[in-house]
Amino acid sequence: MLSSRQMARSAERKERDRKGGGMLAFKRGRHAPMIDECLDMDEMGLEMSHEIGEMGDQRSLLELEERLRDLAGVVRFTDTHHDEQERTPRQAPVKQFVSRKELLLSLPDKDIISEKIFSLQREGGNWEISDLSVISFYLHMSTEQILEEIAESGAKSLGTSVYSKLLHFIPTLILLFFLHTAYPQSFEMSPSFISWTVIPPKWKSPGDKALSFLRLFNKQNPSLSSRLDLGTSWYQYAEKRINNAL
Repeated sequence: MLSSRQMARSAERKERDRKGGGMLAFKRGRHAPMIDECLDMDEMGLEMSHEIGEMGDQRSLLELEERLRDLAGVVRFTDTHHDEQERTPRQAPVKQFVSRKELLLSLPDKDIISEKIFSLQREGGNWEISDLSVISFYLHMSTEQILEEIAESGAKSLGTSVYSKLLHFIPTLILLFFLHTAYPQSFEMSPSFISWTVIPPKWKSPGDKALSFLRLFNKQNPSLSSRLDLGTSWYQYAEKRINNAL
């Protein structure tokens, strides 16, 4: 039991802590009850040690001091460990790697994506660079990357007319090859773009028109992919572009 003097000291200390006085009120946090108990025991121990000292029982005094130090050490260790946990920054969640198979399985139904693609087709059977956004949402590909690649190939040196048609040819090639790669059971074209081996009847006419556009540009600009160092053939270029994006 605490004496009246010990209880008075404990009350004074708690009142100081409540008003914000001293570092103890700031540091002890959720361990306040344990620390108060420790300090109360410490005050009780001082009085007991005084009484025991007067009786000459040095061994009991040493045992009591050791017990008080052990208790105080437990409180300090627990409080320090809690502070270190609070100071440790939370790590950002590790981004999960999505495999090619998982990405292909996550694509929308072929009817949905083909409807979106063919709804953007131009009168001449082609698509434009901006239309690649319809698939860039699902692939690691952006229109900026394509434009940068074309610019670095030196295509502008071919003249305004050829360069302008190339900006129609490449997105048309990529979009058709995307259907060919992502939905091989529904869309399959020959390597030379001569015809569709497999295509839904609904898209037979616009699909043939797109292949005609590719064949005409390829005929007017033979071996252009090789001259621009984009690939040995446009088929190889499209295959590499889509595979790298998956």
